[in-house]
Amino acid sequence: MKKFWLRAGLVLMGCTGLLSASPIVIPVNSGGLSGSATFNFSNGGFTVTLLNTTPTLDAADLLTDLIFNLSGTTSNVTLTGTAGQLVNVDATGAVTNVSGTAGWGFGTYTGGTFNGEFLLCTICGAGVTETAANASQGILGPGTGSGSTPYSTANGSIDGNGAHNPFYSSAGATFSFTGTGITSATTVSNVFFSFGTAFGVETPGGGGGGGGATPEPASMMLFGGGFVALGMLARKRQAVK
Repeated sequence: MKKFWLRAGLVLMGCTGLLSASPIVIPVNSGGLSGSATFNFSNGGFTVTLLNTTPTLDAADLLTDLIFNLSGTTSNVTLTGTAGQLVNVDATGAVTNVSGTAGWGFGTYTGGTFNGEFLLCTICGAGVTETAANASQGILGPGTGSGSTPYSTANGSIDGNGAHNPFYSSAGATFSFTGTGITSATTVSNVFFSFGTAFGVETPGGGGGGGGATPEPASMMLFGGGFVALGMLARKRQAVK
């Protein structure tokens, strides 16, 4: 009997461990603006992948900021790297890959409703600064043009706009962080997205409640698999009797 419960506990512990370490996806879909932030936590650090799924016709459709809060007690949370393809969009809506230095800022929001939350931004404020020139490096959504000119239907705030170029491509951008107190069991809450080139216009993630965490489907399957395995153990024990 003791062996059975020991095995059962090990099965469930293994599955819940996998669940807590799985990606947490925070979607946003409001007023024609959509995208997601995917958080991957590990001991000592995490990544955030931002994806913009808003058809991009205007600079107001660019994904430019993210606000979030982490569970537990964390300190010294630092942005250590950015991965993503910078692109120029010319006056015809054609896209060209370019090299460049990531210029997003990161820090703690000071003042107002989001005081003390983390702010990741290329259109910054509230005590956080970016190094991207002008209002550049916003994340594009998909274009609605075709062929070699995917942004041919966008206006002059995108096509050939010197202040807003370069952009991160519609493949998104991944930001890497380190910090004390971050583990694979860390979770995220109070997630807000900002679109456009004006700071402080926030859209809540997670279906409108400010960022409810949504585990990946694979995580739920793993957790459910634990209960299946537990049932198999029980049946095996009965057969031995």
